[in-house]
Amino acid sequence: MSGSVYLKFKEWLTAEVGLHIYGRGTPLGLDLRNDLRRLAPSFVPQTIFDVGANVGQTAHRFAALWPAAKIFSFEPVKQTYEDLTANTPKLTNVNTFNIALSDRQGNAPIFLAAKSVLATLEGPDSSPLTFSGETQTVQVDTLQSWCSSHGIERIDLLKVDTEGHDLKVLKGGAPLFERGSISAVFIETHLCGFKKKTFPGILEWLATYEFRLVAFYDQHVWIEKNIFFGNCLFLHSNLLRRA
Repeated sequence: MSGSVYLKFKEWLTAEVGLHIYGRGTPLGLDLRNDLRRLAPSFVPQTIFDVGANVGQTAHRFAALWPAAKIFSFEPVKQTYEDLTANTPKLTNVNTFNIALSDRQGNAPIFLAAKSVLATLEGPDSSPLTFSGETQTVQVDTLQSWCSSHGIERIDLLKVDTEGHDLKVLKGGAPLFERGSISAVFIETHLCGFKKKTFPGILEWLATYEFRLVAFYDQHVWIEKNIFFGNCLFLHSNLLRRA
């Protein structure tokens, strides 16, 4: 097939079918595992934290990608946690915990929403979306304290999706970051449309620990509400240097 015919075929396939052909692998931001293989070929996560696990979507995804890894999933809302445990009984490498992670220990109110994925410790005014008006008191711990009490010395992949509370989750693990005990961070960030734009603070905080932003995933854009958010992948510079 000649070059011009190939290009026309690609254009037709995209326009008519919605499929794309990539000659040298997918662009960064489409496939997390492929991106990690490309950016850090020797990196195979053995310990994964799923903070803000909801009903187990990410647990299922990560268990399929890395079946040998130990996955620790944290979900503080009682009913959502029950759904999480009901959805993951066959995932023998997934351990679930009914607790929130933050920058402090104790108990705190979590604000519930019609959609369980929108529950947040940040309060109902932190998001332009509608909350149910209900709250629930949940147990809160820090990443550092929880790891220390459970004998976890390092985290290969830290996933955080806590509806605007994400930077506080990172700050609760500051000693782990200082020791270089975390290799990769996959985290939700808010860029606009929210009272608190979390992206700048997360970017700056992780940069102090030599993490580099390498890809942006799962972008959500709601034009009518001026909402833009998605997941960012940060890799420690040591991991990139070993590539």
